[in-house]
Amino acid sequence: MSLVALCIAVFVPGFFTLPAVDRDEARFAQASRQMLESGDYVIPRVQGRQRLNKPPLIYWLQATSARVCTLGRPLDDQVWMYRLPSLLAAIAAVLATWRLGSAMFDARTGWLGGAILACCPVMFWEARQARADMVLVACTAWALFFLWRLWQTRTDGPSAWLALGFWTAVGAGVLVKGPITPAVAALTVGSMCIVTRRWRWVSRLHLLPGVALVAMMIGPWLYLVVRSVGLETYTNLMYEETIGRSLAPKEGHSGFPGYHLLLVAALLFPGSMMIGPALVGAVKQARESARAFRGQANADPPGHDAPLLFLLCVIVPAWLVFEVVSTKLPHYTMPIYPALAILCAGAVVDCSAWTLRFIKTPVARIALSGWILCLIVLLVASALAAAYAMQSTALRVVLLSAAGLLAGSLGFTCARQLRQSAMLRLQFLGLAAFVVSAVMLGLAAPAIDQLWISRGLAAQLHTIDPADARPIGTLFHEDSLIFETRGRAERVSLKSPADPTELVDWARAHPDALLVVPSPLGAALPGFHALGAVSGFNYTKGDRVDLVIGEIPP
Repeated sequence: MSLVALCIAVFVPGFFTLPAVDRDEARFAQASRQMLESGDYVIPRVQGRQRLNKPPLIYWLQATSARVCTLGRPLDDQVWMYRLPSLLAAIAAVLATWRLGSAMFDARTGWLGGAILACCPVMFWEARQARADMVLVACTAWALFFLWRLWQTRTDGPSAWLALGFWTAVGAGVLVKGPITPAVAALTVGSMCIVTRRWRWVSRLHLLPGVALVAMMIGPWLYLVVRSVGLETYTNLMYEETIGRSLAPKEGHSGFPGYHLLLVAALLFPGSMMIGPALVGAVKQARESARAFRGQANADPPGHDAPLLFLLCVIVPAWLVFEVVSTKLPHYTMPIYPALAILCAGAVVDCSAWTLRFIKTPVARIALSGWILCLIVLLVASALAAAYAMQSTALRVVLLSAAGLLAGSLGFTCARQLRQSAMLRLQFLGLAAFVVSAVMLGLAAPAIDQLWISRGLAAQLHTIDPADARPIGTLFHEDSLIFETRGRAERVSLKSPADPTELVDWARAHPDALLVVPSPLGAALPGFHALGAVSGFNYTKGDRVDLVIGEIPP
């Protein structure tokens, strides 16, 4: 229950008030909305464009969530209803991490591993996003939990039920985001077999029935899609989404080898405090475990579970694949974060003599000081954001006082007395600081109007057209505006920004239309009558925009 409460504290502030975020969230939410409104649960669409690059489970979950929350009235939907599966999946991923850490080590390590996963920037953000990634993490985390139990057991009795759980999680992962979950599981199994030279345990996976179960889970939808769009079309699309993304960057999402390694310290912060010594210490112990397995060909060595070896077999092969793949985004490695969180938690809870010697070195002291400084900066920045955006003086005082207290505790921490208790205390202080920062940022971000241009445009468009009946032509090409206007906003493209002929032609073809154009272009359009204006910061492109809403009378 304490982990669920922690998740609620980190994930819920701002969850209901944050507007639709560009671009992926707005696309997912709009596709799920159109699925709900049309009743077509086979092919997701955004306006007239098909979205078959992702499997359907996330759209089914989001559409079902909106149907339940609106009591069957789709016109009453809000974006948070499409985020609800991500929030529940985030809690499920944290609980899976707790169960896996507890099964591998002990209850303290399991709890801290779950807390580290809950209190990190990438989870803070993805739990608030109506996208597929959070559900993928939950499926992968539970698949790894069942896989560990299958590795751990030495009897055939419970393996069938564990295998059923494993393959169900794998099948759900395939329905969420294709090959990621089965790839992580397969790399883990293969690595464990190679380094331990144990192959017979794979029989506990019940491979043939398991593959058949996954095929039954995804087969009906695949059949309907292929019947609708054609086998060649769908095969080509899947090739581009898998092999194509691996060989060449897509949509400008490229990165250098080591991209994800460079980001993990920030994305798993503040739990990443011990990630360096944890990995090095795990490699040392895993090598000993691997040698013990290879040295006893016909019997299991003492301590045969080898949890650190298992965690490394989860992390290392999959991480190398993500680094080699050409298309890179920061959240791509999220399915491996539960294993990383457990590894970091184990290093904090059970500081080995080697780890203590390592963190007493000058380099480690500098790194630890930087870690503390980053937490203080995070607290100060979130406090300033809260002070700027919040309307409630009492809430502002409470949160700012908590931020100041934690910043002071971190500043005067006894980190120089590096003992196991000190590392635990420092980790808990870091997690508490993140929770307070998350609450302040979650409450403050939706109130910063300059960030949410589409929300401002939608509000003014509704004021101008209370019936929400007039067509909208826009040169502001962000998907959040499509969601905020329930798909009425139609993108108009200009071959030359200096030549608005195409926009004038579009307006003539839609004589009752409203236009959303940059302010300089609005002033230059013949006959353009301005009805409203919105200014703000377009965070997707990193520039300021000034837009005007108007019409061209016939």
